[in-house]
Amino acid sequence: LSRLETFPDDMPPVMRLFGADVQKNRIEFTVIDFEESTESWAQEHIIIEGDPSEEDDPIWSELEEELKARHVDFGLIDSSYLAKQVYTFCEGKKWIRPCQGKEGWSRPFIEDEKTRRKKLRSRSRYGVKPEILGVDTAKLVVHKRLEKSNTTTFDIDEKTGEVIGVIREPNPGFIHFRNDPCFDTEYFAQLTAEALVPKKRKGREYFEWFATRARNETQDCMGYAAAAYEIAKNMKNIQYTQKPPINELGEADREDKQKLLKQTDQTPPTKTRRRRRTR
Repeated sequence: LSRLETFPDDMPPVMRLFGADVQKNRIEFTVIDFEESTESWAQEHIIIEGDPSEEDDPIWSELEEELKARHVDFGLIDSSYLAKQVYTFCEGKKWIRPCQGKEGWSRPFIEDEKTRRKKLRSRSRYGVKPEILGVDTAKLVVHKRLEKSNTTTFDIDEKTGEVIGVIREPNPGFIHFRNDPCFDTEYFAQLTAEALVPKKRKGREYFEWFATRARNETQDCMGYAAAAYEIAKNMKNIQYTQKPPINELGEADREDKQKLLKQTDQTPPTKTRRRRRTR
């Protein structure tokens, strides 16, 4: 929790992106602002309850409303589970695409531009096609960025001890986390839920991800958001702009979200709706 910060009022121009993960009784997504240098600002992690297996469940309309309310530019949503429902949701929306992770160190983080453009042409003819992500590389990207040190320093008044100024040095790749209850110990435990361990096969050493705990949804969402940036930075219709601040949650919603984040995947699907936040 030492990573939490109060974001400055004069935020730099950014692309506001997101990564979303579909589970059997909820959809989770992380909203994160990216500067052109890849320094980023994690704004919020949201959990929406419902039954995503039903295309007419309110969870899908609520997801769209929540994303639009945050003025997102673009994002990816995992279609490895409930692909048909995810494709239906993405159809006709240029600001969101489905994605699928593939294992293997030979797979790039995202496919090269030529391969992606070919799929885009195919997508316009035959409907939605997922972006293919190299999940091993995606996890490595997230872990490397989490290991970076914060270069922000504070100018302290020697007499009063009060902060009278903030000195920000450019820090490509560093991830800032907003001081919000959604970024709690469970969030960061999921974010670092896998470790890279060395193994040997026929005398040759290789590395493999090892799960240290059962749940890692926040890690997945962060990886999808990072992949979304690699795609968005080449999209001519998305620019780096000043974004409105993310409003804080009401106390009741905060408590509901904290409880849900601590639940396991064994929780049966539910139609119970999270109370809408006050805008």
